[in-house]
Formats: sequence, C-alpha cells, structure tokens
Amino acid sequence: MDRAYHSHTFTIPNTGTAPTTDLDGSASDGAMFVGDRAFGSVLFPAAMTGTKLLVQHKYAADGTWVAATNPVDGVQYEVLKQLSKSCRIPDAAFGAPYMRLVSDAAEGADRSFTVHLQA
Repeated sequence: MDRAYHSHTFTIPNTGTAPTTDLDGSASDGAMFVGDRAFGSVLFPAAMTGTKLLVQHKYAADGTWVAATNPVDGVQYEVLKQLSKSCRIPDAAFGAPYMRLVSDAAEGADRSFTVHLQA
C-alpha cells in the first residue's frame, strides 16, 4: 500500500473566498482529487482574514460544488484557523471524489495553502 503523502497547494485571491489558482499559477477551482485518501491536513499561511476553512465536495470532475456536511446534524465540516500551523481536516469530510477548502470570509490579500493527503 502506498502511504506516501499527496500535496496540493492553492491560492485564495484577495477579496475572494474560493481558490482560483494552483501554486504554478494555472487556473483552478481548488479541486483536489481525493480518491482513496482517508485523511489529511492543511498548512495555514501566516495571515488569513477568515476564521476557518469550510469543506466542499463534488462528485464528478465537471460537477457542482456542495457543502460537505455531517449527515447526523447537517453542520458543514470545517478547519479552524491556526496561523502558520498544520491542522487536521476532519476524517469524516473524506466522502467524495473531489474536495476543496474555501474561506468563510473574503480574504484581504492572496493566501496560499498547502494540503497533504494520505491513504
């Protein structure tokens, strides 16, 4: 079994809440193919306007993003902001082929995040 981490870096732009570019500058909606990955973490930048990142799913590459919610209480999965730290993404959030993280507030500057996923 491959236990290697898969890393994905994306940028949430100034005044935006959702990713628009990957680390290489290519256009992206922040989609991460999760596949058989079962857990992961996100490295927060040194500054961030929002108070948390919200998890969204889509079930096909050309699908629509939807909130990733707990089936019991309907609350959206989230990762609370901890600047310059790596924080665990809730394991239960790994329920769709594609995942992305969005800020709960418009960012005051471009913010780059790195996500590490592992099977």
